[in-house]
Amino acid sequence: MYSTTVKTLLLLSLALCVFADGGEHHEPDTTELERSFLEWCIERGTQHNLEIAYFEQEGGEKLRGVAAAVDIKEGETIVEIPIDKLFSPANAKKSDLAQIFNDRNVPWTDDMMLTVWFMYEILQHNSPWEPYLNLVQQSPVESMAIYWDDEVLGHYSSNLIQITHQRLARISNQYAALFPYLSTTYSDIFGGENAQYFTWAQFKWAWALISSRYWYLPIHGEHHKFMVPMADLINFGDAYSTAEIDEKNDSFKIVAQQDFNKGDQIFFWYTDDCQDWIWVEYGFSHPSIAKCEEYQPKEFKESELDH
Repeated sequence: MYSTTVKTLLLLSLALCVFADGGEHHEPDTTELERSFLEWCIERGTQHNLEIAYFEQEGGEKLRGVAAAVDIKEGETIVEIPIDKLFSPANAKKSDLAQIFNDRNVPWTDDMMLTVWFMYEILQHNSPWEPYLNLVQQSPVESMAIYWDDEVLGHYSSNLIQITHQRLARISNQYAALFPYLSTTYSDIFGGENAQYFTWAQFKWAWALISSRYWYLPIHGEHHKFMVPMADLINFGDAYSTAEIDEKNDSFKIVAQQDFNKGDQIFFWYTDDCQDWIWVEYGFSHPSIAKCEEYQPKEFKESELDH
């Protein structure tokens, strides 16, 4: 439970969790971690016209995002990455955990598979995903509603309490479907001393990171959730770009729907969900997001386009 002082500070900090369209563009000032990530993207065949940049928001805080590294014309590709380089269920089934992800005794969903794969890869020395996962782990999750207690949730909306409980129940049920089965059946990976890395708290944390970053598009005729290195650094805002799977080139790409000048911040409209669900799934607010007028239970359908 939070103390009164901590709750007050949390509410004040959450009030600042706004992705604002615009913001003053600062010249790229990448960290060593970010430079390593950018080099890794290029080595893996990612093509892009972007640069990591920081944008000053109201109050003086800086928000990391991406900006056009060159002038980009309408119809041009902003970023493109081969499908076999996505952090996706299909690639998870080709990983070191292929046998596990093809185990039919586990009711695998995209959420579960990506979360377990993420948890496994961050423990591996020299993981092929290391530069990307290092960057992802920097992302805070405390602004997501699944980390608030009911008093904080109720401050924003009584509906938010119900929505958050629904989401937590979903995550909890998924964890229960995986453990202790994985820790006993595949004890060399998930059991023994390694069990400390696959706790409920770790699962919830990894699940939250993936929830706030995944894309959902049809790949070879089937919708799947997946993570896209580089593209998932794009902040939420009024979108003048579209995402698609290029079946001919077997790649994911984002295409400009307007001209961008060098230095313009690039945005993407993640979802049409109302504000309560945005707090749960992403952990921010935005003036363009509609309020939830009443409790809206969400059906987790494979047809929903979500980010």
